[in-house]
Amino acid sequence: MVAEMLTPQMNKHGLGPSTGGSGDSITFSHGGANAGFRCQLLAFTKLGQGVAIMTNGELGGYLTSEILRSFSEVYQWSIYKPDIKKIFPLEEEALQLFAGEYQLNIQGLELIIEVTIQEDHLKGVQLWEDPTFEMYPEAENRFFSKEDDISFGFEENQEGTLELIIYQGSQEYRFLKI
Repeated sequence: MVAEMLTPQMNKHGLGPSTGGSGDSITFSHGGANAGFRCQLLAFTKLGQGVAIMTNGELGGYLTSEILRSFSEVYQWSIYKPDIKKIFPLEEEALQLFAGEYQLNIQGLELIIEVTIQEDHLKGVQLWEDPTFEMYPEAENRFFSKEDDISFGFEENQEGTLELIIYQGSQEYRFLKI
């Protein structure tokens, strides 16, 4: 039953946990959240190593990412390596190209993100829940977050419409400029 539970089925998930890696670095993981709490479990099936992280805060996911990077450094894991980024200098004129509202229709919901210029970087606001996030340039059309493991890209699609692409783990969300 455990082997079946940890065998990738659909979207890299076993029967419950998500799975990943290969060779000696095969992993399974599962996160959780309740009001005021965030947690994450990560285990290596062949290394006999893992970590269970529990936080007592709505923003505990940010702390979880830092803790995973620290464990990776100490135990020399092949994943969750610290990623050192440098801010790529972009003029306000270049940043202005990305400002505006972007929309994603998913599961019957119309999600809109408003992107504005904030000094030398971009600021995003999720209009459906109002959380904000900062996007720092690392290349002409690639941005990163200082707070978590999310990155952003801007590309023109085949129709010539600019898209804001949010990369979060193995997920990719494409918002069209409106």
